[in-house]
This record gives sequence, structure tokens and C-alpha cells, in this order.
Amino acid sequence: MSSNMNCPYCQTPLNVSEYIGERKYVCPHCMTYIDNPRLAPAQEAPNVLRNVRHRPRSFRWVVWAVWLLLGVCCVYCVILIIKIKIEPYPF
Repeated sequence: MSSNMNCPYCQTPLNVSEYIGERKYVCPHCMTYIDNPRLAPAQEAPNVLRNVRHRPRSFRWVVWAVWLLLGVCCVYCVILIIKIKIEPYPF
């Protein structure tokens, strides 16, 4: 089943099918791209990366505190390894 539609530029009758197909049609007479009248305008996709990257400011100090704690633990482990190498435990 198809319906008739006129090209907005050259007024040539076009056959537009009932099923949802392509987003744009091409007029065979003037070769102009015409938007499909059955489809709604395309919407912009949500930006998922923007929502993931921006955290509320209240949690930023928690991230810094965790990294600081990890850094202190790494320095402490290095100091213990050096101390054990210098003064081994007596068995």
C-alpha cells in the first residue's frame, strides 16, 4: 500500500510506501533528497560519557583520599622491604 506525495521542489508525484523504510527519499525527477513524512525528526542520543565523567563535587575528596591512602601504603611497603633487606630477622 502506498500513498501519494508531491515533491516540494518540482511538484512531481511520488509514491511513498506505508512501511517505515529509509529516512530520506530521492525524487526521481529532480534528484532532491526529501525527508520521509512518516518518520519523526531524529532525536539526539544522550551523551553517556558526559554523565559518567562528571561526578558531584562532594565525592571528589573521597577519590583523593583513597589515592592518598594507596600512596601511603605503597611507601610504607617499600620502607618495610628495605628495612628487612638491611636487618634480616634472626631465625
